[in-house]
Amino acid sequence: MELNRCTVQQPTTTIYRLHMFLHSLIMLALVYYRLSHLLYLESFISLRAFAWVLITLGEVSFIVKWFFGQGTRWRPVVRDVFPENITCQDSQLPAIDVMVFTANPMKEPIVDVMNTVISAMALDYPTDKLTVYLSDDAGCPLTLYAMEQASSFAKLWLPFCRKYGIKTRCPKAFFSPLGEDDRILKNDDFVAEMKEIK
Repeated sequence: MELNRCTVQQPTTTIYRLHMFLHSLIMLALVYYRLSHLLYLESFISLRAFAWVLITLGEVSFIVKWFFGQGTRWRPVVRDVFPENITCQDSQLPAIDVMVFTANPMKEPIVDVMNTVISAMALDYPTDKLTVYLSDDAGCPLTLYAMEQASSFAKLWLPFCRKYGIKTRCPKAFFSPLGEDDRILKNDDFVAEMKEIK
């Protein structure tokens, strides 16, 4: 019984590699053009030569950046996971620590950080094996207050997710149009609890 499968996307791989080959030829021709014309300049100490060298260095830096970005396109894969094939009991699963970092509540909206914390707490994993940490580098009192509010909300949200098998565990996403799949075809108890939590 396999737990995951890695499949190479063969038609896509061929297209990507052909594109990389053609792109490489064009870039080599461009570098050859720049370097060969650099040697034919009358004087290396002129504004024209200085501009030509700067343009050449800029193009070479973009080529290097492009080259190192091709790793994911060289062998694109699709991974399929089969969690139903896990044969161990919950007590045999390893403990997981989830770290959520925040620094500035003005640049990182506090609601999004709390949604991340609550989503991590709502993972489908044994609760005694899951620990979630929030690291606030700024030590902001607003983050502390928001965490207190989020923990009181989590006391309602986490049992609700487990009771109804909610797949979209992030509250913000669940109550948005993205979470509509989890809300359709549910009974009246579900709708009443959802309205209470919302």
